[in-house]
Amino acid sequence: MDLVANRLPYLLYPLLMLGAFAMHGLLSVAGWPLLAATQTPVVVVVLSILVLEKVFAERPQWRPQRGEVGTDLVFLAVVQGVLPQALAFLASLTLLEWVRAANWDIAVLWPHAWPSWLQAVMMVLIADFFRYWLHRACHDVPMLWRLHAVHHSPQRLYSLNVGRFHPLEKALQYLFDALPFIVLAVDPAVLALYFVFYATNGFLQHSNVRLRYGWLNYLISGAELHRWHHSHNPHESGTNFGNNTIVWDLLFGTWFLPSDRKVGALGVPDPEYPMSFWGQLAVPFRSAATRSVLPWWDRSLNFAIAIVARYHYRRYVVPLLDKAGDPAHAQATVLQNILSMNRNSEYGLEHGFETIADYPDFVEHVPVNDYEDLREVIVEQQVSGRPVLSCEAPVHYARTSGTTAEPKDIPITPSGLRDYRRQQRITTALQYRACPAAFRGRIFAIVGAAEEGKTRFGKRYGSASGLIHRYTPALFRHRYVVPPEVMTLEDHTLKYLLMLRLALACTDISYMGAANPSTFLRLMELFQEHQASLISDIKCGTFTWSDRIPDGIRNAVAHRMHPDPRRAAELRAMCAQSDEIGLSALWPNVRMLVTWGGASAGLALAAVRQGLHARVCVFELGYVASEFRGTITLDARSNGGLPTLDSVFFEFIDVEAQCSEHETPVCLRLHELELAGRYYLLVTSASGLYRYFINDIVEVTGFYRATPLLRFLQKGRGVTNLTGEKLHETHVVESLQSVTERHGIKPRFMLMVAQHQPAGYTLYLEPEGAGDMDSTVVRGDIEQHLNTVNIEYGQKRDSGRLAALRVCIVGHGTGEAFKASRIAAGQKEAQYKPPLLIYRDDLEFDIERYLEPRE
Repeated sequence: MDLVANRLPYLLYPLLMLGAFAMHGLLSVAGWPLLAATQTPVVVVVLSILVLEKVFAERPQWRPQRGEVGTDLVFLAVVQGVLPQALAFLASLTLLEWVRAANWDIAVLWPHAWPSWLQAVMMVLIADFFRYWLHRACHDVPMLWRLHAVHHSPQRLYSLNVGRFHPLEKALQYLFDALPFIVLAVDPAVLALYFVFYATNGFLQHSNVRLRYGWLNYLISGAELHRWHHSHNPHESGTNFGNNTIVWDLLFGTWFLPSDRKVGALGVPDPEYPMSFWGQLAVPFRSAATRSVLPWWDRSLNFAIAIVARYHYRRYVVPLLDKAGDPAHAQATVLQNILSMNRNSEYGLEHGFETIADYPDFVEHVPVNDYEDLREVIVEQQVSGRPVLSCEAPVHYARTSGTTAEPKDIPITPSGLRDYRRQQRITTALQYRACPAAFRGRIFAIVGAAEEGKTRFGKRYGSASGLIHRYTPALFRHRYVVPPEVMTLEDHTLKYLLMLRLALACTDISYMGAANPSTFLRLMELFQEHQASLISDIKCGTFTWSDRIPDGIRNAVAHRMHPDPRRAAELRAMCAQSDEIGLSALWPNVRMLVTWGGASAGLALAAVRQGLHARVCVFELGYVASEFRGTITLDARSNGGLPTLDSVFFEFIDVEAQCSEHETPVCLRLHELELAGRYYLLVTSASGLYRYFINDIVEVTGFYRATPLLRFLQKGRGVTNLTGEKLHETHVVESLQSVTERHGIKPRFMLMVAQHQPAGYTLYLEPEGAGDMDSTVVRGDIEQHLNTVNIEYGQKRDSGRLAALRVCIVGHGTGEAFKASRIAAGQKEAQYKPPLLIYRDDLEFDIERYLEPRE
């Protein structure tokens, strides 16, 4: 019996469908009239389904009440019975007569000579294509949704409500799935086969029978898929639009079948929606009651967003993928374009850009640079306005921490902005292709401010992530939860609390993004700390800390602060049930999370994933630096990204290559890299960075066509980066020298260790004599100095993403023991240089055993 119970759900659909076709064929051979031979099998199937719904129900609670059955029978009789006959009669009097009068031989367009079954298959595919787009329009166009909501009104799904459609929508359906084939004079026998499949599948599709489709879920629009389409949740009901087949949903990215749960409540989100036959006929003309979490003007954008995403895919993604087939040619073209564009700049004239014919010439004429090599000319270009580095005047500067206390201001020219815009459109199109559902709701994106201020020379600067974010296509920006003004708040905790307040009020967030996953962990920490205040604010439409917000930002968010007692009650109940609340609990409609998951961020991302539903698509942000965008992630399964080979010229130095301090390193080009190779990176960009050594290490994880896929591995020599702080040894040296001199400390040995979990630093200090040294005061002074010399470190500490510095005093001889361990590991004593900054994972020395005992 158990075997039968387990197998039966998989057998019922094919048995009933084959039975219907077999009965139709036998009755036709027996000489029955075509109408009777077509409708009788359907009636038999419906009676069988009604019995199965009694004895083999999917959900007992979906069994209808008597009033519902009566309403559905009226809809079946009027909308599925009388109305099609009336429409066919009107069509024959009007359109068909007009076609005949025009003497148009349209029938030749249909393959009448094909076998009937093949014509029927073709008819299913064509009719479903048109119905698919009509169905999507009914969910996205407000006026059409008011008609289509009638079909979504039942709160129980069972076979007879297949016919619950508003007559006007049924008339539209007739225009798409019946009339064209009547005009084409398709043989009635073919129309009969189509009707048997259409009607049988429709009753089974809506039935409350325990059906399982297995691999048929990738071919047939069956009950398992269609139940999700009737979900009360608009983000779930906005999927699986197929009428008979599901192939168009698979092709256009709206197929949806979670494996970890069953569909919840059904119906429309309007609790006062009428349920009577006459009430549902009238309701589309009485009110435009909200039936979606998103307002109607937002939902009407879904079509436009889909069109824009597909246009950007064809316009920008396809050419980039084509260039990946020949990276050497693509890179040679980019290099020549950059050199040609800037040949008349002072730097270009000095280094003979005009005479450079190929890559060897480029290497011969142009030296490897870092920012300090270029700082003076970048400043000179700001002050004088002359074309020093680039012929185009920079219109913006991306600010980040430098190797000294002076920050780096990376120039961005109009051509650089165009590259950013194109790259962001590519990224958006690929993300949409990976998960269209992620763009049907609000977008919660956390980035830096595109404009943070002006340099001392009056030029605008800001974060690269904010600038990239600004160039997301306008239709997508319309969905942002957080306005850009909020990103300019200097108090990081206050900024996060305000972003959290705005986001908690939205139940329709479907996309979340941040450069580093530690940002999401910080948001959840703040929610745990301030949940009472935040929930009270949502209930009342306020913000507890509004008096600390500048007027411009307060005005930008004022219209988003609506009282929402219902949402507040949901959050309060959630907090009462559990102490551990994840992202998907707060925002159940999230379908995509975009962030960086490489290097040290992997641990933070693993912690974030614990609070995400399995259905959430985690999409790698890719390799993005302040100086340029390095890679584009092609899909959610990628372990590396496709280099931006159409806008940036790349060079690489093998990490394992040995060369002396004065020896010119051997550089490789993109097409010369090897799988699993690790390389330092040099870039040349249109904004005036030439052979720029960024001190990042990337790894080749695979290939797309002939182009290597790259993954950022870590910062290079003398730099650590846990949450984006990019701490240089020079920062540590300057801070330690200043503080130890001030406190009269003579260190024998110092080592700053970066640990991933929790993200933060530990300073191990071996002084000549500890004396009365107060490690707490020393720690505070070092942190204050680090905040001064590294703006990124200060920001990450202020936001709570980076833990407080830990200062540990180690005993006498620790430095010598550390040196001995390095020599024992194979380092030559004559070449030994004690590191000052190191990752905990790279520290093959148990330094904790040397800690001085605390009193």
